Amino acid sequence: MDTLFLPAINRPTLPLTVLSGLVETDWYANPVNLVIGKPPGTDAIHVTVGAPVAQALFVQRSDRHPTMKVVVSHARVARDFRSALEEWHEHHAQERSAYKILARSHHGRVQVEKPSGPIS
Repeated sequence: MDTLFLPAINRPTLPLTVLSGLVETDWYANPVNLVIGKPPGTDAIHVTVGAPVAQALFVQRSDRHPTMKVVVSHARVARDFRSALEEWHEHHAQERSAYKILARSHHGRVQVEKPSGPIS
């Protein structure tokens, strides 16, 4: 197993820059030192105890050798992908709070109110 160290996701107020790094942690016997940078023009940064500054993702070594297939731009799968991506962008532009709705819902499921009365 390898460990991918990344900046803390969804922490926009954190004033640190954490460089990403992949470490072969199954054999690396030393402490892992994160490379952290501070914003330009800043002399010191205060980080409270327990504040997340980075995250670690475990990656199977076999996943480090992915294969890639380049699809020609006029292929059906490429057209379908572009169409779906365009649809997503249009929906996202119309409903900017969609993420908040999903995040506040029960386990990512949006609660849809059922109509009252009989359904004809």
